[in-house]
Amino acid sequence: MSGDCINDAKALQVADVGISMGTGCQVTKNNAHLIILDNDFLSIYKAIMWGRTLFQNVRKFIQF
Repeated sequence: MSGDCINDAKALQVADVGISMGTGCQVTKNNAHLIILDNDFLSIYKAIMWGRTLFQNVRKFIQF
């Protein structure tokens, strides 16, 4: 879930992955798991791709 206002704070806390946008209020940033510094949804996509790649590389290293 992504959110940027105080009304989204509880939902961000309960979500599996809570994403807060950079210009959102401090309450949502404190309750989010991931904070995107800019307000571009492409940044969320890039963060997910980097995370998946890192996870796969660690898995391959441990398997080796």
